[in-house]
Amino acid sequence: MRGQSRVLDYLKNNPRGLTQNEAKDWFGISKLSTPIHRLRENHIIDDEYVKSANKFGEPVKFKRYFYRGEINGK
Repeated sequence: MRGQSRVLDYLKNNPRGLTQNEAKDWFGISKLSTPIHRLRENHIIDDEYVKSANKFGEPVKFKRYFYRGEINGK
C-alpha cells in the first residue's frame, strides 16, 4: 500500500506523468502496472505510449501514466 500511496501522490503533483523506469528509480517499484491497476479502482489514470531510443539507438516505446482525478461516487 505504501508504494501505491507514493505513486498516487507523485501523479497528483507531477503533470508530466510517471514511467516504469522512473518508478523503479524513485520508489523501488519494479512493476508499476500493479499499483496503477489498483489506483484505477478509485481514480482516473490515463496512459500514453512514448517513443524513444535505447542506449544503442534502437527504437523503443513505453507507457507514461497521468493522473486525471477521482472517480465520482467513490
